[in-house]
Amino acid sequence: MEPANWWNLNSAIDRPGNFFGFEYAGGGAGLAADFGAIDGKVEIVNSGWHHVAAVKAGDNLQLYVDGVLDVQKDGMKKNAKWSVDNKDPIQIGGWGKFENLVGSVDEMFIAKDAFTVDDLKKIMNGWKRAQPVFSSEKLSSIWGKIKKENN
Repeated sequence: MEPANWWNLNSAIDRPGNFFGFEYAGGGAGLAADFGAIDGKVEIVNSGWHHVAAVKAGDNLQLYVDGVLDVQKDGMKKNAKWSVDNKDPIQIGGWGKFENLVGSVDEMFIAKDAFTVDDLKKIMNGWKRAQPVFSSEKLSSIWGKIKKENN
């Protein structure tokens, strides 16, 4: 999948007043949010699945690809708060109503605490505590199978 431009691999959590998004940025993963932006250097296009994680602690932002630190940046807005505690919907896989993800997102979650490198590696390799709480026979799983078979 060769993206026509950097938006094609965009996966954003976009809501009124808050923004957080992973994106394709010149060959690597990128991250943009209310508190700042960072572009990765590890090539992720046309090379299969990748585990991409961002960790913000204080004024430091780190971007990991496949459990290895890709880039980090100091000087981010230290006290920026990103809250999901409201009734606004979270949109995953697009930017507002316009740019949509061309690709797939699997096992995505948001945590309130910053992870260590060891935590990220455990999660990337199937950490049991990070697994979904539903079984494969629940409605959400069945609906996903039906949609996949009919597309």
